[in-house]
Amino acid sequence: MILNVDESSISNLGISGFGGLIRNADGAWIHGFFGNIGVTNILHAELMAIYRGLLLAWDLNIKDLWCYSDFVMAITLVTKPVDGNACADYLAKLGANCNEVFISIANPPTGLNFAF
Repeated sequence: MILNVDESSISNLGISGFGGLIRNADGAWIHGFFGNIGVTNILHAELMAIYRGLLLAWDLNIKDLWCYSDFVMAITLVTKPVDGNACADYLAKLGANCNEVFISIANPPTGLNFAF
């Protein structure tokens, strides 16, 4: 399946919308979506399109998905590994091994290498 997304803004900091569609491998329409997120910048609007598209795909039980966007910065943010993300990765692994829905911690847990 293929997810195509885009944003639309009056200006870089103006009324913004987003939209997208999910197609099958032949390009046929499966499902579409759109929305208004008020005053924001174009990056936020594009990221919202990606986010909402992924949520929709998940809700439709579509797990094998290619996402296409014409906004290089948005795609880079969601695909390129970031060195500082190692801390978030460590915390995500703790989450996968616990039984709680949400845990808030004020101090880094033992074992977390917090050096940047």
